Order: sequence, then C-alpha cells, then structure tokens
Amino acid sequence: MPPLRFDTYYRYDDLSTILHAFAREFPNLARIESIGKSYQGRDIWRVTVTNFSS
Repeated sequence: MPPLRFDTYYRYDDLSTILHAFAREFPNLARIESIGKSYQGRDIWRVTVTNFSS
C-alpha cells in the first residue's frame, strides 16, 4: 500500500488507488464499492471499515 500522508491533497486517481490498496491489504477490516457516478462520470467510492471477521 502506498504511504498515506495527511498533509497532502490527493487527486481522484491517487485517492482511488490508495482506497483500493487499503481494502485489498485489509479485507477483514475494509471493503470498497461504488455507490454511483459523479457528474464527471467518475465512481463515488464508499469504504466500509469494520471488523468483518466477528
């Protein structure tokens, strides 16, 4: 997973990559899915963070 910085503004493509990597690396804690499209046609991501193994 790429390092996450909190003093950086992430563009859409970079943030999408980070969110997907997080969900792949921690499948028992995070899931990602598209909940629709923006007016620009880009996916709107919903990330669910919980303990899926319990």
